[in-house]
Amino acid sequence: MSNTILFFTSELDNRFENACCNDLYKTIDRHLTVHKAKSYFTLFKYDQPTGEQILEKIAENPAYIQYCGHGGEEGEIQLIDGQGRVYSLPVDSLKRQLEQNFNLECLFLGSCNSDKLLAQLMDCAEYSVGFTESPKAEFVNAFYDKFYARLVYHGSPYKAFLEAREKLKVNRTISAGPQVIFRSKNNLIMELIELEGASVLEKAKLSNSDQRLSDRLNKLASLKAQADAISQELLRSHPFAPEVVEFSTFKKKLSHDLAYQILAGEEPSKIEAFERKFAHLLDIVQDVIVAYEERKSAKVSLIEIGKRLPKDTTEKAFKLLLKNNEIQGMHPEFQKLLDISVAYCAKVVRQA
Repeated sequence: MSNTILFFTSELDNRFENACCNDLYKTIDRHLTVHKAKSYFTLFKYDQPTGEQILEKIAENPAYIQYCGHGGEEGEIQLIDGQGRVYSLPVDSLKRQLEQNFNLECLFLGSCNSDKLLAQLMDCAEYSVGFTESPKAEFVNAFYDKFYARLVYHGSPYKAFLEAREKLKVNRTISAGPQVIFRSKNNLIMELIELEGASVLEKAKLSNSDQRLSDRLNKLASLKAQADAISQELLRSHPFAPEVVEFSTFKKKLSHDLAYQILAGEEPSKIEAFERKFAHLLDIVQDVIVAYEERKSAKVSLIEIGKRLPKDTTEKAFKLLLKNNEIQGMHPEFQKLLDISVAYCAKVVRQA
């Protein structure tokens, strides 16, 4: 279940500042190595492709697309032809090809005015990142260094953006907030991003005022687009809506990591088969978290998938799930809810 990162570059002539693309490529590759994530991500580097070649590679349906290079005044991708002339990849052609990529999850740009390009392409991918105006290559690479360090660890672009932004702020990079643009097709994710970016004072007010906190949860729940298959009606009164959404963003990578940890040394096909089934099981766990009082409605699905899962391996995966560092860092009361939800699902699967 490898997720290809298509990393393509476009360095122009000496009139343009070097985008340091090779440095960024090495940074991403290093994080994949350090976090032993190459069983999950496949990094493919494509230097100086033509516009036609870029579109051909997008047609191969990579899950992640990372562009390093230069952008025009409206953010359009700048390329160079065989005669050394600079030209723009037509945005309409790029958009049509991206829309046909059924596997596309993320679009990450590292170029000037890429926020303007994202405004036209943001509906093509689940998550997108761009930059305002003309960011220095050092800043772009510093952001993506921190971003990929977390992305390859837990697989959640949403969490990776928040963590990278916080680290840049700690390092007193003044432009860390407004210069990096994050977009998601999920309105709830964007609402959470906005709340995370609030001032410390405002967040303190939210924490200390029951009425404001209630307003916040009601506002979150009123949004039309929800994470994965979470029911808007059920989420409306859920006390841990942000935590449920956060869990939904990294459970896919979590399934992968648990499978490779427990079945180390087994045939890749066996590991991937368990990974797929356990990922499906985590979808059901999430449904139980959202509607624990109606947990029995998930019993039929749990029995069906339980028949196809190895019992001992599944038990080990559930135990390691609850010990996961990302889970351990979440709200204690959410952890308790997750614990009892997992216990219910594990019992049904065990008896299937």
